[in-house]
Amino acid sequence: VATILGAMIGSSMANNRHNQPEKIIVRLVELMIEVEGGEQFMVIQDFDKQMIFHSNDKIRMIYLANNTVRIDKQH
Repeated sequence: VATILGAMIGSSMANNRHNQPEKIIVRLVELMIEVEGGEQFMVIQDFDKQMIFHSNDKIRMIYLANNTVRIDKQH
């Protein structure tokens, strides 16, 4: 009886824990890009500490299969 009761209490506690909302932090970077023809694009993408952008950086606009764009530095 004690084993069954312990399992039932443990199960109840696990269910209550999953009902609480989780806090998820997403770091994003917003880029305003002007191409050579003067056209402007605003891109919001995940922050990548390897890709810190500065004004007048040369970049590549990579068009992905899911109709999104990824901005990378041009090396």
